[in-house]
This record gives sequence, C-alpha cells and structure tokens, in this order.
Amino acid sequence: MSPTQAKHDIELLKKVFKDESKIITFARDPIRYAGDILYALLEHKTPEQIVQNRRKKQADADKAADQAAADKVAADKIAADQAAADKVAADQAVADKAAADKIAADQAAADKASADKIAADQAAADKASADKIAADQAATDKAAADKIAADQAATDKASADKIAVDQAAADKAVDQTVDEAIAQEHNAEESTEQIVTEAAVSVKDEEKKSE
Repeated sequence: MSPTQAKHDIELLKKVFKDESKIITFARDPIRYAGDILYALLEHKTPEQIVQNRRKKQADADKAADQAAADKVAADKIAADQAAADKVAADQAVADKAAADKIAADQAAADKASADKIAADQAAADKASADKIAADQAATDKAAADKIAADQAATDKASADKIAVDQAAADKAVDQTVDEAIAQEHNAEESTEQIVTEAAVSVKDEEKKSE
C-alpha cells in the first residue's frame, strides 16, 4: 500500500470509525498501521467503496496538482509579464530621467546664459553711467577750477596793475623831487656865481678908486 492510499483510507475511516483512541494512533503513522486501518475500514465499507474513495481522492489530488501546476504556470507567466513590464517601466523611467536631466541641464544652461547676459548688460550700463557721472564731474570740476583760476588771474592782474600804478606814481614823485632838488641846486650855483662876480666887480672898482 502506498503512503497516499493509507492517507486516503484513514481520512475515510475518520468518518465512520468511532474509536477516537485508535484513530489518533493510526494518524500518527498511517504507513505503519496501514493494514489495521484497512481492516477497520472493511468493517464499515465495501472494498469497492474503499477503492472508489481512493480513486476519487487520487483524482481530486491529481486535479489539485494539475490546478496547482496550472496556477504555477499562470503565476509564473504573470510574474514574467510583470517582470517584463517592470523592466519596460524601469527602462522608461531611466529614459524619462535622462530626458528630464537633459531638459533641466539645457534649462540651467539657458538660465545661466540669460543671467550672464543680464549681468553683463547691467555691468555695461553701470559702467556707462559711472563713466558719464565721472565725465560730468570732471567737466564740472574743470569748469570750477578754470573759473577759480580765471578769478585768481583777474585778481592777480588787478593787484599787479595796482602795484604797477602805485609804483609808477611813486617813481614819478621821486623823479619830481629829484628834478626839484637839481633845479634848486642849479639856482643856488647861479646865485653863488653872481655873488662872486659882483664881488669881483666891486673889488676892481675899489682898486680903480685907489689908483
């Protein structure tokens, strides 16, 4: 008797045999007690019924095995299909990530280029504005310096002209004083010569009178 037949027999025996203690003993080792199980079962079932039960149980077992095999094939197919779908999804995810990364990189490059251009334009505008402010300030400073220089030159010229006029007046006054002194000296010399001449004449007249 096969182990499977002994298993089917004890299952049938449990339905018709009332001695629970023997059922427990038989269930511990159906192969060892296969003969006892069969003899006990024959007290309640005919050999045809026992064989029919075995065949039915075997058919059920075979059907269950077939179903299990079919379920396994179906499960394997589902798993394979799922694995294939997962791979397609993974590949698509990789492709999508690569595309997204490229789009992000392109956008980042475009944003950087735009920001760099804006910064360069702003720097150029700031420099032009600063240059204009510097040029305007330089022109203002030059105009102020030129005005200060012109005012100073005018002041210096006016001062120099006044000094020259004052000096000319002083020189003229000195010259006039010198001329007056020379004239006075000349007059004094002429007076002296006249006095000497008159004295000489007087002396001669006195000499003549003495003769």
